[in-house]
Amino acid sequence: MCSCTHILLLSTVQQQQANLMLLLQLLWQLVGQDVLQNDCWRLYLFIDSPMRPCLCSTFSRGYGVLVGYFVNHPLYTPPMLGDAQVYTGLALFLFNEYGNFVIHCALRDLRPPGTKERKIPYPTSHPLTQLFRFVFCPNYTYEAGSWIVFSVMTQTLTAVLFTLFGFYQMAVWAIGKHRNYRKEFKDYPKGRKAIVPFLL
Repeated sequence: MCSCTHILLLSTVQQQQANLMLLLQLLWQLVGQDVLQNDCWRLYLFIDSPMRPCLCSTFSRGYGVLVGYFVNHPLYTPPMLGDAQVYTGLALFLFNEYGNFVIHCALRDLRPPGTKERKIPYPTSHPLTQLFRFVFCPNYTYEAGSWIVFSVMTQTLTAVLFTLFGFYQMAVWAIGKHRNYRKEFKDYPKGRKAIVPFLL
């Protein structure tokens, strides 16, 4: 039996919690990654174009391996609050990822097919788009929320460092986009912030 399979079959409570967190990470690797796959290339502007997607993918997978290593390490300490912390974190993680998805759908629907027309994003009938009232890039807000929850859920330094790095990079992108829209549109909502409601 392969050692990876053996690790996944352990039945202790600690290992089950670690496996749940690893499963979340694997799901992220397969489904999520919109920040890293869609915008990460901007971090590597000095690299030749064909290498950009490869580097973003490598960075993301490297992060997954690093978190997976610490979460599955024999000395890993499970979350302080046990199952309550893990399952509450899972619910909040999924909520934030769903919010991110809803915002991406709203942004996609802003631009008519085949055009380059830009419009100011406003809330739609979906309740999770109400964040547009407060921030210009709620997709980044939800994404940061996902990673904050993931960091609390796993209690690993690697997850916290990735969350800080990711938030910083998303804040830079959000502030730049926010600034451009304020210049381009005279009727841009005055009270909106870039990524954090009422603050940034």
